[in-house]
Amino acid sequence: MTNSPKRDLHVLMNGSCPGELWRRMVPESVRHHVDHALAIGATKHSKWSSAKAKAYYVAALHRHLDKWEAGELIDSDDGQRHLAAVIIRCAQLIDKDIRKEETHKPKG
Repeated sequence: MTNSPKRDLHVLMNGSCPGELWRRMVPESVRHHVDHALAIGATKHSKWSSAKAKAYYVAALHRHLDKWEAGELIDSDDGQRHLAAVIIRCAQLIDKDIRKEETHKPKG
């Protein structure tokens, strides 16, 4: 690594296969639980979606985070880890932001 964090980030992001940093930096056990939460979502919804109102994802994120803070690690309704659900909700909010940015990009 260099003394330039921006350059290091550029090298890491552009020299990696998609998902490589995720696999390298995030422990397998965490990835497993996020995958489990995604699988539960796939049984409820046929595909990835961030089409609902932002407030829906924010409320779900807070609901899972509040239950986790209260000491409940696993959702009693569907068996997913609350923090894995928080990660998914954050990803959906990031997706909404990206789509909004793309929609509002000047043409040209």
